[in-house]
Amino acid sequence: MTHKFNLHHDLLTTVRQEIRELYASVAFADMASALAVLFEPIILYKVIGLDILQILMFMAALYALQVMLLPLGAKIASRFGYMHTIFLSIPFMALYWLLLYGAHFEFNLLYFAPIAYAIEKTLFWPAFHASAARYIDSKNRTGPSRRNSDGLYAMVVAMRILGPVIGGVVAYYLGLGIVLLLAAAMYLTSLLPLLVSKEIYAPNSYSFNDTWEIYKKFPKRFFSYLGSGEEIIIIAIWPILIYLITGNVALTGLVVSGGAAVTALLLLAIKRPSGLSSKLLLLKVGTFVYTLVNLLRLAVGGFYGLFMVDALGRTTKELISLPLTTLTYERAEQNKILPYVVFYQQSAALGKCLAALLAVIVFGFTGSLVAVFILAGAFTLLYMLA
Repeated sequence: MTHKFNLHHDLLTTVRQEIRELYASVAFADMASALAVLFEPIILYKVIGLDILQILMFMAALYALQVMLLPLGAKIASRFGYMHTIFLSIPFMALYWLLLYGAHFEFNLLYFAPIAYAIEKTLFWPAFHASAARYIDSKNRTGPSRRNSDGLYAMVVAMRILGPVIGGVVAYYLGLGIVLLLAAAMYLTSLLPLLVSKEIYAPNSYSFNDTWEIYKKFPKRFFSYLGSGEEIIIIAIWPILIYLITGNVALTGLVVSGGAAVTALLLLAIKRPSGLSSKLLLLKVGTFVYTLVNLLRLAVGGFYGLFMVDALGRTTKELISLPLTTLTYERAEQNKILPYVVFYQQSAALGKCLAALLAVIVFGFTGSLVAVFILAGAFTLLYMLA
C-alpha cells in the first residue's frame, strides 16, 4: 500500500542498463498505486463498512502474512530469477484491488485480500531490492542510462502528484470502487516492460539461516527497520481523517496531490547524501521533525491546515526514506544481498504488523486517535537506530 519507487532522483539517475526495464515496470506500477493507495482505507471505511479497529486489524493481517512468506519469496527469486519473480507478483496486486472492490458486494472476499497482497509483496520486494542493490551504479551519472532514468522518475513524480486528484475526481463522479478497477487495469500494464527484459539471476541459492545470522549480527538495525510501523498508522488513518474533515473525496485527493507537489519541489533542492555521517545526520533530522508532524496531525483542521501538515509530513518522511534506503543498499552489498534484503523487508513488515496491533490496543482502551498518533511518533523514533 506504499509506493514502490521510493528512491531519490539523484540515485535513480544512476540506474544501469541491466535493470532499465525493471524500473520502467515499477514506474507503471507506481502510476497505479498513486491512484489507489490514498483511497484504500477510505473504501474500507466508507464502502465496505469497517470501523477503525477493524481496519487496523486488516492491516495487521496484511503484514503478518508478509512476515511469514518473505523467505519463500526470496527462495523463489533465487531459484527462478529476479525478473521472473517480479513478473509473477504483478497479477496478485491487481487481484488484491479486485477483491477489495468485490468485498462491497460479497463481504467474505475481504478475507482473501490479505493473502493476495502478501503474495505480491513476498514475490516483489526481495527480487526488486536485490536487483536495485546490485545494479544501481553510483558512478555512472551521464549518458543514455541517466536520460532514461530521468524520464522514468519524471513520470513517477507526475503520477504521484496527479494520481490522488485524478482518483478523487473519478471517485466523486463514478464511485470509489471504480478507482480500484482503474488501478488494477493500470497495474497490469507494468507486465509489459518485463516481457522484453533480460532475466537477472540471483548469484546464490537462498537460505533463511543467512538472514537469521544478519538478525543476530545487527540487532540495532532490526529495531531501526521496525520504525516502519509508523507508516501503517499513517496509511490507515490519515486518509480517513482527511476525508472526514473535507467531506469530499475530490478534495481529499486535492489535499494529497498538493502535498506531493510541494514534496517534489523541495526534494529537487536536496542532494543525495554521499557519506555515512551526512546520511545519518539527514536521517536523524528527518526523524525528529517527522515525529513532531505525526503528533500535530490531529491539531489541524480545514483544507489549508490539512494541506500544510500533509506536505510537511511527506517531505520529512522522504528525508528519512532517502538516507535509509541508500544505507540499506550499501549495507546489502557489504553482506549477502538477498539475505540482507529479506532482513530489511521482514523487519519493516513486522514493525507494521506490531504497530497495527498496538494501535488496536491503544485505540480500543482509550478511543483516542491522539494516542494512536503518539504511538506512530514513538515508532518513528526507532529510525534513529539505523
